[in-house]
Amino acid sequence: MEPDTAEPTIDFDTEKIDYMDLVVKQKNDEMMDKLLVMRDINNLAPGEYKFIEDNIQIISLSRDVDFADAQKKIYKQIKDMVGDIQPADDDLEIPTEIPPEEQGPAAPGKEDMPPEPVSPEQMNTPVPPQAGLQGGPMPQQTTSFNPLAKGLTTLNENNLGEMSGVEIFSIVSEELERFEAVKEALIKLPAFYAMKADLFRKIICSLTNGVQIGSGGQLEDIFIPVAENGIGIKLSTRCYTDFGNIEIGKWMVQFNDPEKYLAEEELEKLNNTGSPEEKEVLRKRVVVESIAHKFKDKIYIVLIVNPNVGTRREIAFNFSELIRDGWKNGYISVEFKASVNKGDAGIQIDGELVDLQDIVLDFVRENPDELDEEGLPVKEHIEFINHKHGKLYISITNEDFSDFASNAQSGLFTNEKNFDQGPDQLLTIQRCIPDIKEILLKKC
Repeated sequence: MEPDTAEPTIDFDTEKIDYMDLVVKQKNDEMMDKLLVMRDINNLAPGEYKFIEDNIQIISLSRDVDFADAQKKIYKQIKDMVGDIQPADDDLEIPTEIPPEEQGPAAPGKEDMPPEPVSPEQMNTPVPPQAGLQGGPMPQQTTSFNPLAKGLTTLNENNLGEMSGVEIFSIVSEELERFEAVKEALIKLPAFYAMKADLFRKIICSLTNGVQIGSGGQLEDIFIPVAENGIGIKLSTRCYTDFGNIEIGKWMVQFNDPEKYLAEEELEKLNNTGSPEEKEVLRKRVVVESIAHKFKDKIYIVLIVNPNVGTRREIAFNFSELIRDGWKNGYISVEFKASVNKGDAGIQIDGELVDLQDIVLDFVRENPDELDEEGLPVKEHIEFINHKHGKLYISITNEDFSDFASNAQSGLFTNEKNFDQGPDQLLTIQRCIPDIKEILLKKC
């Protein structure tokens, strides 16, 4: 009888969850061994192959003495914060993330609508983040599906509390000031041009004991395991060399958004009986709720490094929470701007082209140097977010963002650090990077 030469079957998803459990225990050597086993699986999908190679590089970076020391301190703080809100294992429910193609239509939840009409004053007041405009739960939808996130569960999905990437990045920002090598690595990023965003992800993963599961765009990039069985925190990362045009992601108003987010009495006013002012307010509410729901639980961490002076702006925000908070407290407004014959267009059923209004979210602040007729400060509108080619971008300037941050009451962390070692040392750090020959022509 000939010996069985067939290779044992290795399931990538099972190995991935096992790897996450090793990450929680910070078993770096075993983590590397696990990745090397996964690396030998035949016929890996491109995303699976990238997952393995990305995280091999992250472990390599984590073995640097400065990164290892920083990770130990940062991850301990993360685990300590999570430990107070984590339920017992027996009470833990592990939901399964469903790909969009397997999902049915979302229920509109009309049974939760209040019977009484809503006044014009109430129309401009958003509901709390956990509720829909009808006063009941928001329709449950998954806005994006990352195959590499299969089996991974966020804290919010298990109702483990409010711990999020915003708090995590505040920990990272405070701790990395103790480690010169880590700060220098961040300052070097602009010299890597298009590679800088992916290198930034790997730095964050190394500092937080995280796992890279994506490469920017619409999906999450990083998963930080905080308990076994694939439970942790998902983050999206961005890295730039100047402020303005920070990409949030794809979003468009959907035809059925009013039915999702307005009560029947409000729909009647929007479509028929409302005054022009009431209809305008309702349209703006639909925009706010549509954006907030699209990016529900989406946490962004952003690094902006000015290559000329070495200044670092570090930002973390829960986008949905930030938009709701701004709308509720009056420092974010929605504006519709006509773009006749030069902007995006739609096609009607009869084939006629129609202009689409530009949608802009403004930062609203008071100007104490200019008073209105009643002696009150005039309110200035400054573009905060614009909508271009189906995507949302934070377009505010760095200076105005500082003012915006002082108004934000929820969902935002920001920190700015100057480089204080002089221009000569800045150039020395920035130019101390491998050239393309070293990267591509290394002999093994």
